[in-house]
Amino acid sequence: MEAISIKEEDRIVDILNSNGIVKFNNILSEADVNLMKDDVLRLLSPATGDSRNCIIPSEGANFIGHTMFVKNAIKAYTNQHVISIGEKFCNSKIHLANHRIYQNIETKKEPQHWHKDNKVDIIKDGKLITDMVSNDKGLIMIYYLEDVNEGGTEFILGSQEKLNNTESFSDLEVRKLGDFFSMNGSKAGEGVLYDYRMIHRAGPTYKSGHSRLSLFSQMSSNKMPAGEPIAVRTSDLGHLSEEA
Repeated sequence: MEAISIKEEDRIVDILNSNGIVKFNNILSEADVNLMKDDVLRLLSPATGDSRNCIIPSEGANFIGHTMFVKNAIKAYTNQHVISIGEKFCNSKIHLANHRIYQNIETKKEPQHWHKDNKVDIIKDGKLITDMVSNDKGLIMIYYLEDVNEGGTEFILGSQEKLNNTESFSDLEVRKLGDFFSMNGSKAGEGVLYDYRMIHRAGPTYKSGHSRLSLFSQMSSNKMPAGEPIAVRTSDLGHLSEEA
């Protein structure tokens, strides 16, 4: 799959409507990508004081949840072409429902389960449950800060139109639903936009020990809950797009 410039909005929307997934580039300059990678690696360093405030560790990944520490992440989230594509695809104004930066790390665990993201988490009878929203339509953007040798997101093509009331799937189930596609081989500064009804998972990262850095955002229509707010440094407000 060849990367398309994010500026080709109508072409990207047409591909998303027909295929549910498109690879893109040209959101940030090479210098901005490298600067964001340096900022992320600084935050991931145990010696960095800010890391105590924004790093959420798990066995297979580290997450930076407070992206106010990474100015160019805000710049990518608020890119005017990304916002316009999201609104055209959803046929609605959109908001940022979820956002974070991932560092996938070496693990011996099994790969992440196959799943869909057209869902909301709600509290019912004192318990957290997942409620699937079959008619929801939104986009997820994953933007790579380094070349993807291993651990790229994996997709089941065509699955965005199937079983939209089901969250999780076994490996055996998904192989019957469509062709397999992986983002392995993507370059730093490239990314993927996809219909979040498409079945997907993070690829395994236990073969070479390669650590993958990527920016993640979920764009939902206004009928869906607002999700996670973005905290922004006041010093960065002058760098935001008019759409933001």
